[in-house]
Amino acid sequence: MKATDEFLNHNAEIQNNIYKEYGEATRRLNDLVYETRSFPFYIHSFRINGTKRTRQALLESVIYDALQARTLGTIKLRRLDIFQYVDVFLDSSNDPRALDVILSVEEKSRFWIKTGTEIGNDAGSANISLNVRNAFGGAESLEAYMSAGTQTSHVFEFCLAKPINGNPDSRVDISAFSLTKNNQIYSSHDEIMRGIALKWRVFSRIGYHELSYGSTWRQICNISPEATLSIRESAGHSLKSSVTHTLIRDKRDDLMLPSKGYYIKLFQEFAGLGGDVNLIKNEIESQANFPLGKGLFLVLH
Repeated sequence: MKATDEFLNHNAEIQNNIYKEYGEATRRLNDLVYETRSFPFYIHSFRINGTKRTRQALLESVIYDALQARTLGTIKLRRLDIFQYVDVFLDSSNDPRALDVILSVEEKSRFWIKTGTEIGNDAGSANISLNVRNAFGGAESLEAYMSAGTQTSHVFEFCLAKPINGNPDSRVDISAFSLTKNNQIYSSHDEIMRGIALKWRVFSRIGYHELSYGSTWRQICNISPEATLSIRESAGHSLKSSVTHTLIRDKRDDLMLPSKGYYIKLFQEFAGLGGDVNLIKNEIESQANFPLGKGLFLVLH
């Protein structure tokens, strides 16, 4: 019994020492992070562990602010959606005014497929989406979407999106689509549309911006004898080339059931840069929410 008690006491002493050392190390790390979280610092060395497909240039562009002696709050790697986790470790350097930074990451799976079906009144469809994450090592996303149904004969869409300089708040999208729609039941014709688009999406202090250029070719065909005169007049081919801009500013406290804040969306379109469609369009959508107390609030559109 005496030997057992001595063994247990010895183990307890070892555990206490381990916990004490761990707590002291945690306290030192927390102090280091807290002291450097909002103050400029200099980086003595920088190491990246865990990357397989991601290009070094992407990581350098994202952490450029940190390398320029900014604060660690500028690192946006987590929002690129290409890593399972991103851990930043700080270590002391030979230079007392500098830090060694170790970036440890684990990349997310590269491919995934989504499938789905939709069934409604006199309509049904099935779709499949193939997605490639971090396609070329620069946080690009590649998506191919296909759908077939009773009303929409088929839809195919291809989209390649890339962050600019590794910034998740600024992206460029290139997309192409093809759509064949069966309108025989309601309008006695079929509609074929094919198009390409180039979009720039960016967040600013004002809100979300989307600037795009698109070109769409449309054909009204397979007109039945029961078609109306307006359908017959629109039969044939048309080409629309347009520039659009969208601004969204959303300050609501909840997207589904807001009780305070406001939402505004501005949309402008200019068509006539080519093709046979010419138009200028302006749209505005707004919402204002005012709390009245006791669970009541006023919503203005």
